[in-house]
Amino acid sequence: MQIEIESTILTVRLWHEVIERNRYSIRIHIALILLAFSFSRDMHLLSLKTLVGYGFVLTGCIVRLFVYKEIKSSHQVPAKNLVILHHFCLTAIGFGWGLYWFDIHEWYGRFSIHGLFAFLILTSFIAAAVPANSPRPTGYICFATTMAMLPIYDFLTQGNYESKIIAGCFVFYVCFNIYQMRISYQTISKSIDKDLQINNERENLQTLINAVPGYVCFIDKNLRYIMVNENARACFKLDEYIGRSILEDNPNSDFVNLTKEFMAGDKKTTTSELKFETNPGNIFSFVSIQKIQEPQGGAVVVAIPMDELIETRKKIKDQEAKSFYTSKLISLGEMAAGIAHEINNPLAIIMGCSDQILRVLKKPELQLDRVETLTQKIQSTVERISLIIKSLRILSRNGEKDPYLSFRIDSLLAPSIEISRQRFSEVNIKLDIILPEHVIHCYGQEIQLSQVMMNLLSNAFDAASEGQEPRWVRLEIKSEGKFIDILVQDSGLGIASENKDKIMNPFFTTKAINKGTGLGLSISKSIIEQHGGSLTLDETSTNTTFIMRIPQAT
Repeated sequence: MQIEIESTILTVRLWHEVIERNRYSIRIHIALILLAFSFSRDMHLLSLKTLVGYGFVLTGCIVRLFVYKEIKSSHQVPAKNLVILHHFCLTAIGFGWGLYWFDIHEWYGRFSIHGLFAFLILTSFIAAAVPANSPRPTGYICFATTMAMLPIYDFLTQGNYESKIIAGCFVFYVCFNIYQMRISYQTISKSIDKDLQINNERENLQTLINAVPGYVCFIDKNLRYIMVNENARACFKLDEYIGRSILEDNPNSDFVNLTKEFMAGDKKTTTSELKFETNPGNIFSFVSIQKIQEPQGGAVVVAIPMDELIETRKKIKDQEAKSFYTSKLISLGEMAAGIAHEINNPLAIIMGCSDQILRVLKKPELQLDRVETLTQKIQSTVERISLIIKSLRILSRNGEKDPYLSFRIDSLLAPSIEISRQRFSEVNIKLDIILPEHVIHCYGQEIQLSQVMMNLLSNAFDAASEGQEPRWVRLEIKSEGKFIDILVQDSGLGIASENKDKIMNPFFTTKAINKGTGLGLSISKSIIEQHGGSLTLDETSTNTTFIMRIPQAT
């Protein structure tokens, strides 16, 4: 089927080549008629035979114009009747010139050498007007056969030396023309085949880029459009894009500036996220530009809209925040027993002090010093409970929208330490805290950073719980120039080497089922990076050590 289609296209293209050359052929025939008419008039050869020959030639040319007009308007392979009419026209033209040569032949004499030369020269001119006007040699054969009537007639009737020369020369010339027509036909066919191949490749490329769910365009060295896909054509109103420069619409846009800078540089590819001003509105897109190798030059630009991606990112971020909040509540739930113990102990102290105050008040002699001491103890215990509740509120609240402020590093650590202290002591895990000698202020969202701190301490607690005695967790603060490093180290079994590269990945966890979500470290890392810091695993340390680096307040 594909071969038939290509053969049809080839035939149509060949006929259109013939049509384009038709003017050339008609001009030669008309010029020869005028020349022959002038020659015949001077030689007094305007016989009926000559006039009839002129009539055949003119009729053949006029009818052929009609045939070519029909072929050109149809854009299809010519109908059989049109092809037959075309060959009939060529035969009529050949017959008309043949009648004229009979008169020339008779005027010079049958065996005149001048007649021989005139016949060959003028026949060559006429023949030149015919081969270019048929896609295959068949049309020329029709013409040549008719023209050959005279030399063939002479050869058959006379059989003399001169007639043999004329017949031989004419046959040689006809064969030579047919051979050249075949070469010309093959050359034209190869050229058309190459054009068809290029067009097919272009159509395939156009189909391919139209299937891309984004905007694709090819530009040349001068930043003019060569090809665009349907999405780009519709979105950027590029109905007439061939030869149009990207500078015409918005010469100062981010896309134009990026493209100009890239084309002037040495890089072969570049990517960026840009905002496009389009017909429906601004579109945020991921843009990739790739240079096309010489000699063509230019570049291909692919832009993928990111509106849906941005919305998806936002949903993922919101979901991660919710998951982190859930993970945080799970951690607080796991600490609930320790927190209850932390509050029950102070309540028991308050209850005991209250009983002692009541007994003192019942005595005849009021012991004010004793009452004051017990009251102060109650007050300090209440403050202790208040601090625990405050720490719970800090660690359970969502501080994502809090402003960035400067605060002391000890206020960042206090909530996590206050909540964790009792939990650590109950399972005999020692909590060491190493603070710097001078006061350090950090900068950021205190609630968010406190929750990250709580997550790191909770992970260290879980790891140390599975380790051997002595079990400990060490918290160390270091000032490193513009940053503060908080090191959280534990005495656990460590992290397997194959898991070190994945430990920060979302949903990756080494804990048992229902013991962790795998989001704590990944979201903690995201929070710290939003503060301009970093959260890393120190692979050089013997024990598992996480380094939380946050900006130091200036």
